[in-house]
Amino acid sequence: MTVDFLEEKEFVFQCLVDSDPSTPATVRWYKTEPYGDLVRDEKPYVCVGLAKGLLIIAINPKCSVDCAKYLGEYKCVGDNGYSQDTQTITLSYRYRPPPTGEHITSQRFLF
Repeated sequence: MTVDFLEEKEFVFQCLVDSDPSTPATVRWYKTEPYGDLVRDEKPYVCVGLAKGLLIIAINPKCSVDCAKYLGEYKCVGDNGYSQDTQTITLSYRYRPPPTGEHITSQRFLF
């Protein structure tokens, strides 16, 4: 997924895990670049909804330098105590010359 810092966007990623009710699954999001850290809420830019396996990243044109740290690869890990599965997504930067007029849009993506 490509991020354009000149537009406001909200990226919503959902990690769904199926498991037997007797072995409830957990979902965790990690930022794999550069350190593999567990993703935590950093409002207003990052919100992690563990109950539904959601990772929400908001990009605001006024925070382009600060928001750049949220680019990179994220890994969702689903674990039911017996087995584990992972899936990754990558947010990368796309350069675009500034528009002549101001144009702000909002988009939501659900995976």
